[in-house]
Amino acid sequence: MKKHVEDFIIPFYDHLQPQRMFKSRLPVFSGFSLLIIPILNLFFIYLIFFLLGASHIHALGIMIDPPVIENAQFDYADKLVITMRHVTAKNDDQPSIQIFFNNQIVQDYYKLEKLLRKIVGDPKLRINNPKGSGRLPIILLRADKRVPLNEIAQIMGICRRNYLRLFIVAGTP
Repeated sequence: MKKHVEDFIIPFYDHLQPQRMFKSRLPVFSGFSLLIIPILNLFFIYLIFFLLGASHIHALGIMIDPPVIENAQFDYADKLVITMRHVTAKNDDQPSIQIFFNNQIVQDYYKLEKLLRKIVGDPKLRINNPKGSGRLPIILLRADKRVPLNEIAQIMGICRRNYLRLFIVAGTP
C-alpha cells in the first residue's frame, strides 16, 4: 500500500474546526449572546445578597433619639416593640412620656401590661418547640435618651412580671 503525498497534507481549514462525530444543525452564536450568561449569573448572585440583606427587621415607626452604646448588637427576632418618647408641651414646662406598643399609643402602664398579658396567654404568638411549651416573644424597648430611668424600669418590671424577654435598643456611634 503506497501512500501519496496528498494524504499527509492537512487542508487549511481542518485545524480551525475540531472534528466531530455528529454534525449539529444548530447555528453557532458568538459575540453578545455569550455575554448574557455571565450577566445572568451576576444578577442572581446580587439577588441573593439583596434578599439576605432585606431579611433584617428594622423597628420603624415613631422617631426617637436613642442613647449611644458602643458595640451594641441586638436580636430583632420578633415584631413586638415598645417605644417611649419624651414630649414637652408648648404651654407646659412639665415633660411627659408617650408610650407606644407596635406604633399604637398606650395611655398608661396598666393598659400596656394588659396588652402584654394578652400576648403571653396567646399561644399563636409563641414559637413552638418539640416539648410543646412555646418560647415567649422578645420585646424591644426603644426610648429617647431623655426618658427618665425610672420610666424604663417600670417597663422592665412589667416584662419581668409577665416572663417576657426584654431588649433595650440603642444607637451605634
